[in-house]
This record gives sequence, structure tokens and C-alpha cells, in this order.
Amino acid sequence: MWTPVKLKNGQLNPDHYVFGWFIEDVRGHRLIEHSGSWQGFNTNISRYVDDGLTVVILSNLAGAEPVDLCHHVAGSYMPELAPLAEKASKP
Repeated sequence: MWTPVKLKNGQLNPDHYVFGWFIEDVRGHRLIEHSGSWQGFNTNISRYVDDGLTVVILSNLAGAEPVDLCHHVAGSYMPELAPLAEKASKP
């Protein structure tokens, strides 16, 4: 279910999307996640399957960023999973 799909041209799906889940790698830690929203509700589940860590955010705030919140919570639990600081762009 979490195996990346090969396209007809033999390449892996560049969107990292597999049966409703996004498959990523965070500095060597496998991350499988899915988010959704509907009528002002936002949700995300981030599963760091090899680390035995799952973070779920459920929000009733339309402007919430549950994906970012999940990643920061995971980083609080395991510092190597913390999002990298974004570099400020020059004007």
C-alpha cells in the first residue's frame, strides 16, 4: 500500500502519492502522511513508520496549518525530525 507507483514510462510517481498517502523521506526517516480539509476543518496525520511515531492534528480553524504543526510536534519528540529552518530570501 505504501510502495511508490511506477508510471508507464518506468519512472516513479514524482508526487510521491500512493493510494491516498504521500510518501517522503526526512533525513533518512520514512514519513507517510495525509491531510484533508472541508468547510473550515483541517486535518493531518504524519506517520514516521520506522520510528514508531504518529502525530495527528485535527483543527476547526480554516487558517490552521496542520501539516506544519505535525512536523514541528514530531521534531519536538525527535529533534532529527524537526523541519529545517527556511532561508530568508533576499529582496
